[in-house]
Amino acid sequence: MGVTTSCYVSGEHIAGGEIAQILVITPVFDPSAFAAEGRPYNQFFPPRFRSYPMPERLAHTVSIGLLAGLSCLLTGFVISVPVWVLFIAWASFFAAGGGLDGAARSLIMNAIGVASATATMLAIAALGHSTWAVAGCVVIGAAILVLVTKEGLMSFTPAGFFGFACVVGTVEATGTAITAPVNLSHPVVLVLGAIILGTAFGLASELLGGVLTKKTALAGADV
Repeated sequence: MGVTTSCYVSGEHIAGGEIAQILVITPVFDPSAFAAEGRPYNQFFPPRFRSYPMPERLAHTVSIGLLAGLSCLLTGFVISVPVWVLFIAWASFFAAGGGLDGAARSLIMNAIGVASATATMLAIAALGHSTWAVAGCVVIGAAILVLVTKEGLMSFTPAGFFGFACVVGTVEATGTAITAPVNLSHPVVLVLGAIILGTAFGLASELLGGVLTKKTALAGADV
């Protein structure tokens, strides 16, 4: 059963004028015996003393929480891109299914959305920014995002609208016109950088969550 006993004399006890030896039986655990029986060694212990794998939800909660904080520090001190665009790209990655395939589908449609928004806003500027111009150009820009959708890497249509909205929002947030000279602070450049970074954080959070689950599961099996 994986447990044997060993005996030793722990001391002497005086009872009725005679000396009686006290025999103490101590369990000795043999991990190899548990392995031979096909069950983990830690099954012998009460539940509160066992090691269990970290639940997947908790593992991803920890990984995403830590990396979300890191992304704020990174965009605040190192790479000046809109952190909210980064989060949208991060969410888009998971919504597209995650993994390398989800990352590719999200990135491609995000980029198409950015291109559509850029062309739409340039057309609006050329037409004088009237309400009719905005409505007409947006009809075409949004329709293109649906029209280009097809099976495979261009199948996740929502990511296109995420990219479109990020460009419009960044133009408004920065106060920089879409027609401004292209440089590192141009809204389109900022959005593209944030989308790439957000997708990278999505991959990293997925990987870290998997590592935490796997590591704790192995730890629980080895106890």
